[in-house]
Amino acid sequence: RDSHTPVVLGNITQLLASGLRKPVIVTHHHLPITVSYTLTNEPLTSKYFSNIIHSYFVHFYNRCDYVTGPTATALNLLYEHGLRVPGQVISNGVDLKKFTPGKGDERLRQRFNLPQGRPIVLHVNRLSYEKRIDVLIDAFAKMSGNGHLAIGGTGVAEADLRAQVRQLNLNDRVTFLGFVQDADLHPLHQLADVFVNPSEAELQSISMMKAMACGLPVIASDSYALPELAHHGENGFVFQHGNSNELAHYLDIFLAEPALRAQMGAKSLQIIAEHDIERILDQWEALYEHLANEFTEAKVRNKFTAAHL
Repeated sequence: RDSHTPVVLGNITQLLASGLRKPVIVTHHHLPITVSYTLTNEPLTSKYFSNIIHSYFVHFYNRCDYVTGPTATALNLLYEHGLRVPGQVISNGVDLKKFTPGKGDERLRQRFNLPQGRPIVLHVNRLSYEKRIDVLIDAFAKMSGNGHLAIGGTGVAEADLRAQVRQLNLNDRVTFLGFVQDADLHPLHQLADVFVNPSEAELQSISMMKAMACGLPVIASDSYALPELAHHGENGFVFQHGNSNELAHYLDIFLAEPALRAQMGAKSLQIIAEHDIERILDQWEALYEHLANEFTEAKVRNKFTAAHL
C-alpha cells in the first residue's frame, strides 16, 4: 500500500496494511512552511514549530516499511531528523510527450492579452506566500530590460500581489493569468522565454519541470530542492532566496541575450530527460516488485519457522 499523506489517510493505510500483512510505502512531499507559513516565519516559533512537524513526519514514516522522496533534498531532510527505515529518491516525473518545445500559439497570446515583441517571463504556481512571487515582482521593478511578466495561478496571496503591482506601477508589465486550464499549460510555456521560480518551499517543482520540458531556461532561488533542477550557469541561474536585486540582474542577462536563452534552454531538455514519466513509472514498478517479493519471502520464512517450533 502506498501513502502520500502522514495524517488521517496515512494512518488508515497503516492500519489496513497491518491487517493484510502488506508493505507500506510512503512518499514525502511536505515541509513545515506548507503547514503554516506564519508559524514557520515567526522568529519566536519557527525553530520549535519546524522541529515538531519534522518529528511528526519521521515518527509516522518510521512505522512504514519504505520511504520515497522526489529529490535527494527531500529524503536527506528526513534522515537528518531521525528516519531509520530504508528510502529511495523517485522523482514525480513529467510527461515529455505532452510537454515539448515548439512555437507558441499566437491566439493564446491574444486571449491572455500578452504583448508582442517582448520577452515573456513566466511563473505558474499556487499563489501562496511561501512561493515568494513578491520577490519576482520586486525584481521586475528593478530590472532594466523590457520583459513582460505572466503570472499563472490563484491563491491566498493574489490580492496582495495585485496590490504590489499597482503600488510599483507595473500594470503594463505584469499580467495575472488566473487559473490556467490544463489544455493551455503546454502552449503557454511555448509562448514564454524564461521561467522563474522564486519559492522558498519546494521539495520538487513540477511547474519548473514542465517549463524545462518545453525547452525553457530557468531562474530559481537556492531554497531546498530547486538547485537540483536549476543548475547555475548551465540551464539557468540560481539566486539567493529573497534577493530581488540578484534576481533582477539575472533577468536582465537573459532578456538581453536570446542566444544564451536558447543555449540554456537546450540544457534544460538534457537535464529533464532523467525525469521522463516513463522512466519514473519503471522505477515505481521495480520498487513495488522488490518489496512484494521481499514480503513474500518473509512470510515463507515465518511459516517455516512456526512449523518447526
